Amino acid sequence: MTFTQLSVNFGLLWSILAIGLLLLAWRDAVNGRTQRHRIIMILMVVGSWTFVISYLLRYLIPGEMPQLPDPLMLTWLTIHGSIALIPLVGSTLMLWARFHKGDSPLAQRINQKHRRMGRIFIPLWLFTHAGGIANYGLLY
Repeated sequence: MTFTQLSVNFGLLWSILAIGLLLLAWRDAVNGRTQRHRIIMILMVVGSWTFVISYLLRYLIPGEMPQLPDPLMLTWLTIHGSIALIPLVGSTLMLWARFHKGDSPLAQRINQKHRRMGRIFIPLWLFTHAGGIANYGLLY
């Protein structure tokens, strides 16, 4: 099995798992289960960055460069990837802010906006992972 195949299969598995984790984390946040919510969100950030790194490595490993899809699909992938960066970078910043309470004015401001940011990022992240499943079906 090539690295690309491993990366693609990991992406599909991660998308399915991430949707379940996001829904559980959302429910935990609403019901005040902060400890489990925190653990799930750490897992989400680590897992998502792992996927992004494995995805980008496909373009760096000789012989693993996938062929470019048709222009319409390439447009969709560009939109999908751009939207995916919003909750990923935002959640990474939120995680950083949670670990640096009081250390910086930026962390304090992010912590004050935590719920509002979460309400924006969770639906975007769900859309991103649903799109990842669709990408798998369309490309492979």
